[in-house]
Amino acid sequence: MDKTKPNPMTIIFSLFPALIHSVLRGFESEYGNRAGLNHTQVKTLLYIYNKGPSPMSGICHHVNLEKGSMTSVVDTLLVNGLVQRNRDGTDRRKVLVNLTDIGILTAKQCGDDVSRYIGKRLSILSEEDIAQFWDSLTTLENIVRQLQESPYEYE
Repeated sequence: MDKTKPNPMTIIFSLFPALIHSVLRGFESEYGNRAGLNHTQVKTLLYIYNKGPSPMSGICHHVNLEKGSMTSVVDTLLVNGLVQRNRDGTDRRKVLVNLTDIGILTAKQCGDDVSRYIGKRLSILSEEDIAQFWDSLTTLENIVRQLQESPYEYE
C-alpha cells in the first residue's frame, strides 16, 4: 500500500464516526430530547420520513443495525404510535414500516432540530470551509450512490 495515502479503512472506520460525533456533539444537551426518543429511534424516523414506507431490511442497512435490534426499535415506535407495519401491496411477503400522522410530525420536528443544530455547529467555520464541507458531502453522496447502484462482483 502507498505510504503517502491514508489507509481507506482508517478513514471509513474512524473519520466518519468522528465527523458525525463532532457535528452532533452537544445536540441532546442543547435541544434535549423533546420527542422522548433515543438516537436510533430518531434516525429510524428520519430515514422513513425521507424515504417513505420501507422494508425492515432497508431500514437496518441505512441505520446500521442488525434486524433483531431493529425489530425492538420499530416495536417501541409502534407502541408510541409513531409507525405502523403494513403488507406491501405488490409483494405480500414483504412488510413495510411507515409513519403515522404523529410520526410524520415528530420526524419533521426532529429533522428541523437536527438541521438547525448542524447549521449552528458549522457556523464556527469560515464561509470557504463551509462551502468545502458541503462540496465534499455532495461528492461523497455521489460516490456512495454509484457504489450502491453497481453490481458487486467477486474476483
